[in-house]
Amino acid sequence: MCARTCEQTHSVDLAELARLRALKRGGASFRWTRSNCATAVAIVVPRTGGVTLHYAKPESGVRLEAFVGFAYTRTPFGGQRQWFACPGCGKPCRILYVPGTVVCCRRCARLAYESQGESPTWRAARQAQRIRKRLGVGSASVSVPFPRKPRRMRWKTYRSLEERHRRLIAAWCGGVGEMIDRLHSRAGASG
Repeated sequence: MCARTCEQTHSVDLAELARLRALKRGGASFRWTRSNCATAVAIVVPRTGGVTLHYAKPESGVRLEAFVGFAYTRTPFGGQRQWFACPGCGKPCRILYVPGTVVCCRRCARLAYESQGESPTWRAARQAQRIRKRLGVGSASVSVPFPRKPRRMRWKTYRSLEERHRRLIAAWCGGVGEMIDRLHSRAGASG
């Protein structure tokens, strides 16, 4: 096993299968290649009441075939929403992970999101970059001036994003300043 976060673990997303119309067209295949993990292939085949997941990592010889049923929850206006039923706990989930030789939800696999391990300083920087990307900036660098309001965005929304961005950048700069101060104090103490 080479990952302990959701972003680094191979996964199958029910929403992505729906976007690809894979459950109606006879299935889908996925191929994952990463520098720090082995290549893996997954084939999702729709069945009555669920899907069959065929998963293989050719380099390590790991092969897995699992049937995953569907679970349904009611929606407010009388409809129902489809989910995967986690083979581990039976609870509804949208994303299934393959953390080794099993298929399960994030909780059963004991996976965390990468952002859960981030310091507040770097979380603020990432959120500021996300605001810049939302406003259509090709570069998310803070050295580029804050972008102008997109054509169809409301001024109230733009000003709210601008203020949030300003607070996030201030938090990031303060955090980086504290890191630099700690490094200087360590260098002074050891020197």
